[in-house]
Amino acid sequence: TRGGLQAVYVCVLCAAVLNLSMQRERRHQYLDPLVAPAVVLAACVAIGWSSGACLNPAIALTLGAGGEHWLLFVAAQLAGGAAAVYVVQGLRQRSVLGVPFQTKLLAEAFGTAVLVATVCLSQQGGSKLQPLAVGGVLLASVASLGDISGAHFNPMVTMCLMLHGSMSRGDGFNYIGVQLAAACAAAWLCCCVGPVEASVAPVQLPSVGLCGVEVVFGGLLALVVLRDGSSDDAGQKAPGCVGVAVSGCVVGAGLLGGPVGGGILNPAVAVGLDLGSWMSGGPWGSAVGFTMLGAVSAALATALFSAMQPSTSTCPAQWVAEYRGRVD
Repeated sequence: TRGGLQAVYVCVLCAAVLNLSMQRERRHQYLDPLVAPAVVLAACVAIGWSSGACLNPAIALTLGAGGEHWLLFVAAQLAGGAAAVYVVQGLRQRSVLGVPFQTKLLAEAFGTAVLVATVCLSQQGGSKLQPLAVGGVLLASVASLGDISGAHFNPMVTMCLMLHGSMSRGDGFNYIGVQLAAACAAAWLCCCVGPVEASVAPVQLPSVGLCGVEVVFGGLLALVVLRDGSSDDAGQKAPGCVGVAVSGCVVGAGLLGGPVGGGILNPAVAVGLDLGSWMSGGPWGSAVGFTMLGAVSAALATALFSAMQPSTSTCPAQWVAEYRGRVD
C-alpha cells in the first residue's frame, strides 16, 4: 500500500512537469517553479504519515539504506514515473480540430481523482495542513491541465460556465458525470488504505457560518473561473495565474471554514468524502447540502458576473439554438 501511494504521487509529479513542458503557449513560465513544490507539499501532507512521501529514488535510497522497504519504494517510484509518460501521452492527443473531447474528459477525471484522493488521504492522516495540500494540488493541476480541458475538477465550476453560456449543456453534463465518477473511484481507493472519517458538517442543520463560508468563497471561486472561462480561449490564456487564484480561494476557505465544518467548495469532494465515510461505517449525507450550497454559489456568481459584463453572456441565445436544433 505504501509503495502504491508513492507511485501515485510520483506519477502526479512527473505528469505535471511533463505537461508543463509540452504546453504550446508558455506565457507565464515564471509560475512553473511553483508546480513541483506544490505537488511535493500535497504529497507530504497526504501520504507523509503513511510512506514518508520521498517521491525520489535518491531520497529513498538515502533514508532507507539498510531498511526493509527501500527497494520497494524505489521500484514504486520508477513505476510511477513510467506511468506518467503514458498518462501524458494520452492527455496530449490532438487532432486538426484541436483537443478531442475524450481527452478533455480524461484530463477532468485525472485531476478530480487526484484532488479527491489528496483530501481523503490528508483527512486520514489528521493533518491540519489539509487546505495547503488541496491548494497545492489545484495549483499544479490547473497549471498543467488548464490548456487541455479548462481544469474544472469541480461540478460547481462546470455549472457556472453552463449557466453563463460559455459551455454547452451536453458537454457540461458529461464533465459533471466524469468528475463525480472520478471522485467516487478515488474515495474507494482511499478506503483501501484506511477509514475515511467524515470531515463535513451534517446536512440536517447547517450552521450560518458554514453556509456563509461556502457561498462567499464559492462565489469568489466562481467569479475567478468565469473571468477566465468566458473568453474564446477559455482556460488557455494563463492557466498558471488562474491556478494561483483558485488555490488561494480554496486555501482561504479551508482555513476559515475548517472550524465550522465547511470550506469544501466542491460537490465532487463532498461526494467523495461522503462515500468514503459511508464505506468506513461513519456518518454520511452531507454531500446533498454542500451540493445545494454550490448550486446557490454558482447561480449568484453567474448572475453577478453577467450583470457586470452582459456582453459575455450567451446563455439564452445558446439554449434557444439548441432547442431549435432538436425540433428541426
